[in-house]
Amino acid sequence: MNAGGRVLAGDPGTGVLVRRQLGAADMIVLNKTDLVTSSEKDAVHDWISELAPGARIVEATHGRVPTELVLLLRTQRLPPRPGRRADPT
Repeated sequence: MNAGGRVLAGDPGTGVLVRRQLGAADMIVLNKTDLVTSSEKDAVHDWISELAPGARIVEATHGRVPTELVLLLRTQRLPPRPGRRADPT
């Protein structure tokens, strides 16, 4: 969780795509959270919360995300976020 994500988000070639993907996310997984300080995690949380205010942010180590979180997002109908089309199914 270094500044790499922020660098990509500000890149003229990929920045729009990175910001669009973060903004459309229902859940964002922050992996390798065991390798950074709590102040670095807080900074990343703040930055992502600005780009994706409605997304659930989940911290993980070794890519492990609790299954119930992923299944909840797939089975529970979440209301569409502002400016986003509703799921057609």
